[in-house]
Amino acid sequence: MIEQTNAVSPPLITVLMPIYNSPNVIASVNSVLEQDYGAIELILIDDGSCNFSANDMRSYLEIHAGHNLRNWRIIENTKNLGTVRSLNRGIRLSHGEIIFNLAGDDLFSDGRVLSD
Repeated sequence: MIEQTNAVSPPLITVLMPIYNSPNVIASVNSVLEQDYGAIELILIDDGSCNFSANDMRSYLEIHAGHNLRNWRIIENTKNLGTVRSLNRGIRLSHGEIIFNLAGDDLFSDGRVLSD
C-alpha cells in the first residue's frame, strides 16, 4: 500500500524592509534570517541612503541566507521617494501571499514572529 501525503506548502511571506540611512541593517536582516518560518521572500528597498552598499548586502545575503529564505532582492531608489512610495514599489515586486513590513532599523523580537 502506498501512503499519500497531502503536504501543503506554507504560504510565502514577503518581508519588505525599507532602508534610509539605517544604522544597523545587518541586525534587521539577521532577525529575518533567524525566523523559523520556512517560506520567506526578503525585499530590501534602499531609499537613497548615503551609507548603504547594495553590493555588500548582496554578498552578505549570498553567504548567510538560509533554507527559509526562498528569494531576495535589493531595490535601490536613485533618490529619496519616501516610505509610502518605496513600500508601494516593493509591494509591486513582491510574490508573497502575506506581506510584512519591517523597517531597516527594527528587529523581529524573536525567531517565531512570522510563524506565529
